[in-house]
Amino acid sequence: LAIEEANERGGVLGRKLTHVWQDTETTPATGTRVAERFITREEVAFIVGAVQSGVANAISQVCQKYGVIYFNTNSSSTTESGKDCHRTKFMWDGNSHNFALASVKAGIDQFGKSWLLLTNDYVWGRDQSAATRRTLERYGGKVVDEILVPVGTRDFSAILLKAQQIKADVIAPAIGGDDFKSMRQQI
Repeated sequence: LAIEEANERGGVLGRKLTHVWQDTETTPATGTRVAERFITREEVAFIVGAVQSGVANAISQVCQKYGVIYFNTNSSSTTESGKDCHRTKFMWDGNSHNFALASVKAGIDQFGKSWLLLTNDYVWGRDQSAATRRTLERYGGKVVDEILVPVGTRDFSAILLKAQQIKADVIAPAIGGDDFKSMRQQI
């Protein structure tokens, strides 16, 4: 809609806007190839997106290489807005620290102090796990166990069975994208 509105007003600097879209398959290698193709073949002026922090970081590096603006819209690893930030990347999203602050104290107060972490095994999952651990410590909670979940997991039956056997007061998932969708369906 924004593109249509801008084009109805004559575009940007007198040029009509168009968009191209490509699935990154939630993998950094595909994200890199897509960004390279968009920049070198499609001659895009900027890139928007990435749902997973590993993919966002890969796209970001390509954009930095070519000096193309990258709007990182939904990858919440603190590294993306911290150590991996650079002059062509703009972020708007919460981050792991903020998510933990928003949920941990209420979770302890409402459900209990013993927590099981279900953690996607990549940068965002690990960042979220670390932020949750720090915040739990601050409010007197404790991690009783953590289950690392490989990215691309579609069968959560063994993980959910193990989680059920641990008997924590709270199960805190740091599971993203398609993995989260699969996990929710199986729960």
